[in-house]
Amino acid sequence: MDNTSSLHQLPYNGKKTRPAALRKDHWHPMALITFPPGCSSSGLSAFQKLREYRKRHEHSWDPSSPLFKREPQPGESDYQKSKIHLTSKLRSRKINDQKANTVADMAAVLKDIRYGSERIGLEGIGKEGVVEVKWSDLADASYAGEGSDIWGEAVLHDTLPWDRNNRDILKRQALSTEKQAEWKAERAAIKEANEEKKRKNREENERIMKAREERWAKHIALMEKHRAMGKGPKVLPQRIRQSPADNWAQERQAQLEKLAWMERTGGSAQEYEISREQADAIDAVATQELELESAVEAGAQPLGLGNKSNAETETPATKIL
Repeated sequence: MDNTSSLHQLPYNGKKTRPAALRKDHWHPMALITFPPGCSSSGLSAFQKLREYRKRHEHSWDPSSPLFKREPQPGESDYQKSKIHLTSKLRSRKINDQKANTVADMAAVLKDIRYGSERIGLEGIGKEGVVEVKWSDLADASYAGEGSDIWGEAVLHDTLPWDRNNRDILKRQALSTEKQAEWKAERAAIKEANEEKKRKNREENERIMKAREERWAKHIALMEKHRAMGKGPKVLPQRIRQSPADNWAQERQAQLEKLAWMERTGGSAQEYEISREQADAIDAVATQELELESAVEAGAQPLGLGNKSNAETETPATKIL
């Protein structure tokens, strides 16, 4: 099927209601109607009626129909209950859902296909003619109903052999022994190539991590040597004291905590950083309070309170002008 000519047949019922392309893994035939040989004119007239009915359904829908109104849910306010119409997105989906109407139109046209109908301009196939309708899902025929009074006596129903997932069609086709072996060998080669690529990536990562560990060990030894000579910082930072593997694990854990916080609260990365800064400030204040309490318990006096009694007893010196 041609995407351009086929998609132009679909009406525009709202934004994003018309697909961009007819993908084989998303679209499949619903039914196949087969007319007897020599009845091409009857098939064309039936197809014309189905197109007319489809256009009528797509363009003549009633906005006041209960189908396009919503039912109030329990717990809604009076203002929410006053909104009885569906949203444009849900309304467009209901307008595009023409499956039941299509099956009913097929039953209405094929019911009079044997002798035709002058009322709707349908040409018949004759007394001995039989129309075969093959369905991808045989249960779809029940949208119109069951029995000869619905479909007529000239209609036979059957199943349509169709593979809905065309990407894996080679798994279901009856291939010859040579082609099946060739296909399996190709898949095995692709799988082996992927495994080899993964193995090389693991080896490269291990080599890089080992080189980082060696550089880190040399750097730590050099800094310890400088400290022994009285140079450099008295205490090494934690990031330098830890190995690259430990730093990587710590960064990964911090990233996981950040993503978990963003998923739990729905906030952004900037909001997470602000919350971390606030938490660090609160922890710093709590640490200072604990140090002050421990100092008081040990007998030390807070700054500015040691000479309070002496300051009260001293008389201020007289200032001579």
